[in-house]
Amino acid sequence: MQVRDIMLSTKVKLRPQDSIRKAIKLLKSSKLHGVTVVDEVGQLMGYFSLSNLFDCLLNELSIDTSIEKYYIREVAYIREDKSFNDLGELSHWLHARRVGQTPVVNMANEPIGVITQAGAVNELLDQTEYLYKELSTVIENVPAGIIATNDQGSVTLANQYAKNILKEVQVGKYIGDFVNDLKDDFSPIVQGAWIMPHKIEYQALKLIATAVPIYQNTIIKGATFVLQDLTDVEEIAHELKIVKELKMTLETVLEVAYEGVAVLDEQGRLSMANANFCKRVGVSKEQVIGQNINKFVPLTDNQSPLKVLEINARPCVISTLPFTKESNTKGTVVKIYEDLDQLADVMQQINRINMQLNYYKDELFKVNGTCYTISNIVCNNERIAKLKTQALQVARSNSTVLITGESGTGKELFAHSIHNASNRRKEPFIKVNCSAIPGDLAESELFGYEDGAFTGARKQGKPGKFELAGGGTIFLDEIGDMPFLLQSKLLRVIQEKEVERVGDVKTRKIDVRIIAATNKDLKRLVAEGKFREDLYFRLNVIDLKIPPLRERKRDIPVLADTFIRKYNNSFTKRVDGITDAALEVLVHYNWPGNIRELENVIERVLNYVECGLIDLQDLPEEIRQAGKISRGQSLIGQSLAKIEQEAIQAALAEAQGNKSKAARLLGISRSKLYEKLSQMIDI
Repeated sequence: MQVRDIMLSTKVKLRPQDSIRKAIKLLKSSKLHGVTVVDEVGQLMGYFSLSNLFDCLLNELSIDTSIEKYYIREVAYIREDKSFNDLGELSHWLHARRVGQTPVVNMANEPIGVITQAGAVNELLDQTEYLYKELSTVIENVPAGIIATNDQGSVTLANQYAKNILKEVQVGKYIGDFVNDLKDDFSPIVQGAWIMPHKIEYQALKLIATAVPIYQNTIIKGATFVLQDLTDVEEIAHELKIVKELKMTLETVLEVAYEGVAVLDEQGRLSMANANFCKRVGVSKEQVIGQNINKFVPLTDNQSPLKVLEINARPCVISTLPFTKESNTKGTVVKIYEDLDQLADVMQQINRINMQLNYYKDELFKVNGTCYTISNIVCNNERIAKLKTQALQVARSNSTVLITGESGTGKELFAHSIHNASNRRKEPFIKVNCSAIPGDLAESELFGYEDGAFTGARKQGKPGKFELAGGGTIFLDEIGDMPFLLQSKLLRVIQEKEVERVGDVKTRKIDVRIIAATNKDLKRLVAEGKFREDLYFRLNVIDLKIPPLRERKRDIPVLADTFIRKYNNSFTKRVDGITDAALEVLVHYNWPGNIRELENVIERVLNYVECGLIDLQDLPEEIRQAGKISRGQSLIGQSLAKIEQEAIQAALAEAQGNKSKAARLLGISRSKLYEKLSQMIDI
């Protein structure tokens, strides 16, 4: 503590020419025992005390007399930056000072205050009280029994640890009354001896006791006993023995290793190294331990587990493997490979690891449930191209998406694409078919349940789909079929971003993006009271409407080619494509099952066609017949000549240019067909 922290600040000062009257007024108003006297520049030059005042009054001096001849010239003072390093130093200063107050000056020797004995004593008492509390806290929390006695052996202090192991200990009781072994130790202590640690017994306990005298001004005032349960000490000793044995085992293993191996601490200093490591870096083990690894092996911070470096002009492969505790890196194991054979082995291991990594990445991708990206959506239709662009845009946000469209239009494919284009693509993608979950199990499936929530529940409980999708995306397919009672709970999940398991009393925060899809008209369901209006508005933040295939017939050729390539690979076929006639039938077909139906047709055809082109007769009968009807309907309103021309062209295409067959298809003679052909232009 410094003087400036405990002094009493005052600006009361006298000059040599000031009168005794002024001195009386200042002493009275300040209630000080004296006032400092300063020169013209304000520096301390003396002190006018109450004692000086009394002398002047006893000598019957006029109070208007100057104090110049009557103040103390040689005054003891103290500087403001003076420090008392401990309580003992402050106590010694108090005993050495015989005056009631001491002036304090600044660095310019100007009086700025005084230290009074009362102020110093108060500071001493405050510091003593703080020290007492601090010491009491330490004594109570130290893992050992502490007992203090006076010089007669009566207990004056016992911490809780001592009370726990010595049930009879009491303040004021003689220490030998409850621990007979300590009675023998007490006499030497009060004579100044220190009792070294030794074993004593108390009831069934074995203790280690240590004792030292307590001094006050070189006089022994008592003793302090420290007791430790021998069981605790033996456990520590046993653990220490195990650690030493493990260290010896580890050192032996390191020495057996053919490679150079070293262990680094968190700062990169070597804590262990085998002989081969020291040999490769060309330094003895004594010179290596405690040094930074970069002094011998120039490692970098690029986190690469393998590096090729030159050590002592020889190429070596360096591998590093950090070891952690509670997700914090506690050190690193460094290995040096020098032989090329070893390098080849290492590279083979790396290749195997990379293959395994790629395999597990693929498996994780499958487990996540997503296998489509935006590039899997093929189209020539402007509406679909616009939807693809919108899907990429919304993928960057976490907003809820509602995908609507007829069955088979590719709603799930769009959901996959949005997930895989987002920053959640490495996280789970959980699909839930709302129409397939039984009503009585829907809540537990979506939100999970706790142990004992219902009969047959798992003992440890089970997380719901929303929890499983944490950090990723949940795809609610057929949302229009969700039970009405469950819709209110889904609304709360969307609003609060938290779920409550069945049978639980607390909620759990979730981070999930919701993509919903339906083939139903949710507005109509809302109007009929079968779907909550507030849930509809929560889901309909971003609405993607997928048109049916009959409204995007320009996409049929490119979709057909895509499915042909897909099933060529699956069935090991060599189908090159589809003829114009067959394609025309596909284009004119209405496709009530949309893209899913088109894919099924292509898959069915490729089960029978081995190679070449898919022709009209390869298509299913219902497709051909529906195609003819569709084409016939499309002819209404055209001119008779145009209709006749298109009919002949269609018959020739179906007959693959065989005019006799085409004539039979048209129901006319071959000569009549030739006549019609001669009248046609651009055949």
